[in-house]
Amino acid sequence: MLKFRIVQLCHDSHSNDRKIEWVIEEKKFWGWRQIYRNEGPKHVEVTHSSYDEAEQYLFKHYTGHGICKRYGSYYTFEYYSYSY
Repeated sequence: MLKFRIVQLCHDSHSNDRKIEWVIEEKKFWGWRQIYRNEGPKHVEVTHSSYDEAEQYLFKHYTGHGICKRYGSYYTFEYYSYSY
């Protein structure tokens, strides 16, 4: 089972011109890790401007042939198993 969550980042929260971003994190053995996109030898941070945009990216790239359940901002995903 894969576990994900969508987190809001608020840069310069003390000022009026703060920047708000949304990121997707995946649950690993040692804790939550932010999702990055690999471009050759570099890792690029994946950020989104809205919660809905982050959710659509999660569905498109990380939930394929299986069932995804949502619990607030937490998501669990299980692949379909056809073994008997």
